[in-house]
Order: sequence, then C-alpha cells, then structure tokens
Amino acid sequence: MNDKVSALLTVKLEKADYQEKVDKSLKSFRQKHKCRDSVQEWFQ
Repeated sequence: MNDKVSALLTVKLEKADYQEKVDKSLKSFRQKHKCRDSVQEWFQ
C-alpha cells in the first residue's frame, strides 16, 4: 500500500454490538413459523 489512495481499516465487533438485533430477529422468526407438530412427531 504505497499509493496515496490505499488504506487499512480494522473493525472490531463485540457480541453486545449485534446480540439485541439477533435476539429480536429470532423471536420474530419463531413467532411467524410456529409448527403444529413437534419435532419428535416428524420422526415417528
């Protein structure tokens, strides 16, 4: 990187930075995709 337009960028993400959004998305997905049968019933 010897030219005048290059750069090196380092980003550090912590779990706390995204955990709330992940939890909300999973909760919403679970509510929208409830199954009538349990997983155990699928394999019987």
